[in-house]
Amino acid sequence: MREGELTFRRFEKQIGAALGTQMKLIMMVAVLTNFLLAQTPAPVPLERRGPAVGARVPDFRLRDQTGRWRDLESLRGPSGLVLLFVRSAD
Repeated sequence: MREGELTFRRFEKQIGAALGTQMKLIMMVAVLTNFLLAQTPAPVPLERRGPAVGARVPDFRLRDQTGRWRDLESLRGPSGLVLLFVRSAD
């Protein structure tokens, strides 16, 4: 190889290493940005959040964890009722 070719190859390696470092940094920023955006939930409109505190709940009929049908009247007691809906992992 001639001296000019050797110098060019050294230069090419240095540029490649620098670009490799820059590309790694750009990819890390892109992944971090994507992660942060994925962690930010979209705002839920107020009308989709459920009844307001103290509002009457509409009548419903659902199966419980044992498969029995439950409705509002079957659950309500003399002191009222607190409902907690939990999303299942199934």
